[in-house]
Amino acid sequence: MSLTFLWLTPWTGLMALYDLLTEKIPNRWIAAGLLTAAVSRGFLTGADGVLRGACAGILLAAALFPLFSVGALGAGDVKLLCVCGFALGARQGAFCLAFSFLCGALYGAGRLLRQGCLKKRMYWAIAYIAHTLRQKRLFRYDAFVEAAGAQTRGKAETLPQGKAEGKIHFAAAVFAGLLVLEAYAALT
Repeated sequence: MSLTFLWLTPWTGLMALYDLLTEKIPNRWIAAGLLTAAVSRGFLTGADGVLRGACAGILLAAALFPLFSVGALGAGDVKLLCVCGFALGARQGAFCLAFSFLCGALYGAGRLLRQGCLKKRMYWAIAYIAHTLRQKRLFRYDAFVEAAGAQTRGKAETLPQGKAEGKIHFAAAVFAGLLVLEAYAALT
C-alpha cells in the first residue's frame, strides 16, 4: 500500500459517508484533499509529480464534465474524482474512474431491481440517448423526462423530488472503486 492510499482511502470514505448523509461534498474538504494530494505527490515524486498529478486531475474533471452537464453526476462527484486523479496520477486515476463506474453500475442496477423500476429506467435511458442523438445536443435527463410528458400506466412520467428512484450516491461508488483499485494494485 502506497502513501497515497494511506490518506486517500479514508478521506474518500469520509467523503462518501458525508455524501450519503447530506447529499453534498463540501468544497473545503475538496480543497483539503487537493492540498494533501499536492503535498503527498511533491513528497513522493517532486515538483514534476505535482504537475503531472494536477494535469491528471484536470483531465479527469474535463472528461466528466459532459456527465455533469446532463445531470448524471453531481459537481461534488466530479471534484472528488479530480482529487483522486491528482493524488493517483493519470494511469491509476483512469483505473479508479473505470472501477468507480463499474461499482456504480452494479450498485445502481441492484437498486433499480430492488425498487422494481429497472425496465422503466432502461426504457427512459434509451429514449434519452435516441433523442440526444437525433437532436445532436445534450439535454438534462430529468428535464427530458418531464418535457417528454410520457404516459406510464396512465400517469404522466416525472422524476420524484428528493431521493429520486434510481439515484445513487456516486461518492460511495468512487470509494468502492478506490478499494478495488487498491486490491488490483496489490495483486499486480
